[in-house]
Amino acid sequence: MKRKSTILTTIMMTALLLLMAVVPVLAGTATIDTAKKGDLSIIYRDNDDEGDDPVADAEFDIYKVADIGPSGEYISIIPEFGFEGSDKTLIIDEYTEPDKYVHFVEAYYSKTQQGLYMCHTNANGEAKVRSLPVGLYLVKEINPAKEHLATKPFLVSMPHMEYDAGKNYGWTYDITCYPKSQPCGDLVINKTVQGNAGETDREFHFNIVFSLDKMAFHYTTSDGREGTIASGQTIALKHNQSAKIDTVPIGTQYTVTETEANQENYVTTFTGNTGRIMKKTVGKASFINKREQEVTPTPTPNGGGSNSSQRIQTSDRLPWMAAGLLAIVLACIVGVISKRKQKRQ
Repeated sequence: MKRKSTILTTIMMTALLLLMAVVPVLAGTATIDTAKKGDLSIIYRDNDDEGDDPVADAEFDIYKVADIGPSGEYISIIPEFGFEGSDKTLIIDEYTEPDKYVHFVEAYYSKTQQGLYMCHTNANGEAKVRSLPVGLYLVKEINPAKEHLATKPFLVSMPHMEYDAGKNYGWTYDITCYPKSQPCGDLVINKTVQGNAGETDREFHFNIVFSLDKMAFHYTTSDGREGTIASGQTIALKHNQSAKIDTVPIGTQYTVTETEANQENYVTTFTGNTGRIMKKTVGKASFINKREQEVTPTPTPNGGGSNSSQRIQTSDRLPWMAAGLLAIVLACIVGVISKRKQKRQ
């Protein structure tokens, strides 16, 4: 099936593992049937230490970038580059990194509005494009499968040279490719603030270090923020907020550190702050900051107050109480003296 070109950015991660070498100029005495057509098959598997699961629902664009002559010579249809023997400034061979020429191909197809081929992998990780004309094709994954990064773009020659047991060669027009997949996982950071003196509206900052220090990863937060983060950068979170960093390649090591940990009388505890991104498993780093403050009782002016306030009020009345007691004693003494005088008389 054909459709118009769309220019999309592909993260180029890993080297492609193909069944055949596709770029060197074909040579030999056998003549290529330039009118013949062939099928291009893609078998897409994880092929990693954690299993060989099929990579389903990956979408590929397939651009023809060169014709092939009867003797196997490549004739570029892209103005900006050529192949061995060409007078073009940019010469493409098996060692040329795709990012040096992919944008030229996309720009050419966008400008000329030429149709291109496309396919997507089924549940078994397989895709096929039938009846491709003879030529050199650029295959680019434009819509990665779930929990995967896009594989590196690669070139496929149709036909391909094959040798028999007697080292006699011929051309095969049905080609099978085995792209190298890049499965990914997610990392989630959770923040909680506790205690009667905890600041639930304060931002706390988290520094993330990845073993892949040249990549930036997409993230979203529970309050709706979105962006990209690279190794050594920070994300700010408040109480009960979280951040999800997605499409991190399997096997990537990570360390999450809170900048404000154990400061300003906070006690910080955490789990999962270091680890390795695993297949089909979400990494979780959780941080809790707790701060308590001692509460001092407030004195009550009347009744029900503290003992200290009662003591203060009692001490204020002591002079008057002493004067009253002295007056009573004096009155008693005067009374006793008066009675004695009366008896003598």
